[in-house]
Amino acid sequence: MTSMRHPDSGWLMDYACGHLSPAFDAVIATHLLGCAECRRDLELAERLGAEVMVNDGLLAPRLAAEDVLGTQRPIADSLGWRPSSAVQGARDLTAVASTYLSLGEPALRWRSVGGGVAMAKLRGGEGDRLWLLRAQPGAVLPRHSHHGSELTVVLQGAYVIDDQVFGVGDLEDADESVTHQPIVTTRGECLCLAATAGPLRFASWPARLAQHYLGI
Repeated sequence: MTSMRHPDSGWLMDYACGHLSPAFDAVIATHLLGCAECRRDLELAERLGAEVMVNDGLLAPRLAAEDVLGTQRPIADSLGWRPSSAVQGARDLTAVASTYLSLGEPALRWRSVGGGVAMAKLRGGEGDRLWLLRAQPGAVLPRHSHHGSELTVVLQGAYVIDDQVFGVGDLEDADESVTHQPIVTTRGECLCLAATAGPLRFASWPARLAQHYLGI
């Protein structure tokens, strides 16, 4: 399945109940910063989730969308870095993008994948993975599918898949049934935050050869 712009209700319910892994939690939380519609939907999901968790005796504090760059439990802490004081409490995706782009080594280790595209791994391992993807105007990403789910939220710029345009704040939801090839628009650099449940499945041999080096 592919959904345009917003996560479906299942993602929001899992987020509200604290059932998402850290990488997917971070992507949903980031989308919520820029999406008032989903924040309203989340309120309902949180009420429903709280009732379930109270009834099951599982109620516990969790990350809220407004805390992504806040002072209570910022997602930055779990990634090993803290935003500058200039953006503490910011709820704007432009500030999120600026924060990431202002970080240098060793906080972010950008690796070029060719064609004007670079990736930085924020979280890795055997389970889920969290990535920053940075691509120059007009860049064409390798065609690929997935092992499990992939969520991508746009922080800056835009990209196109077929006739769908994903701009700032939009969330793309893809899984193993989807094969796609994002193409960055020519209007500016694109920066995305993406979570994947496992290795990608590339269509081309050059991309497959680079996969081991990049760990994607």
